[in-house]
Amino acid sequence: YSPGQEGIILRQYPVAGTKVKSGRTIKVVISLGKKMIAIPDVAGKSVRQAMLDLETAGLKLGEIAWAFADTIPERVVVFSYPAAGTEIPIGSPVNLMVNRGRASTFTYMPNVVGMPLSEATKKIEDKSLRVGVVTYRTDENYLPETVLEQSEAEGSELDVGTEIDLVVSSVE
Repeated sequence: YSPGQEGIILRQYPVAGTKVKSGRTIKVVISLGKKMIAIPDVAGKSVRQAMLDLETAGLKLGEIAWAFADTIPERVVVFSYPAAGTEIPIGSPVNLMVNRGRASTFTYMPNVVGMPLSEATKKIEDKSLRVGVVTYRTDENYLPETVLEQSEAEGSELDVGTEIDLVVSSVE
């Protein structure tokens, strides 16, 4: 086995350019390609143990992707890809899908500025958030009951159930 492509001549004797008699035997060493190895089964193991198992097999850790599952302990490998048992060249990377824990308990803050309060409330509740304190401020540039400010920036990652305070326009 060698790091070269399978079927490539690695060495020959006599060396290239040497004059030889017709019919003389030329000896060559041909690459068998990279040694192949089966990916070990690391499902159900900790990330640390999976890394050790891959290194012991002569493989490298590739990328880690995260999944959410209630039935598997946190930081435990769900599966590898390529899959366990697949033969790949020694030294190749193996990617892991790892459980991050229970299903997602966060959401993202929508932009509700400029919306009527009733519409903003629905949009906030649709994201599993709650409307908190509503403060009214006189602003003649907006229709009454229009959201002027929100306590969390658009796109902020928030825990489900977080209260969002709003500043809403009013007429005197």
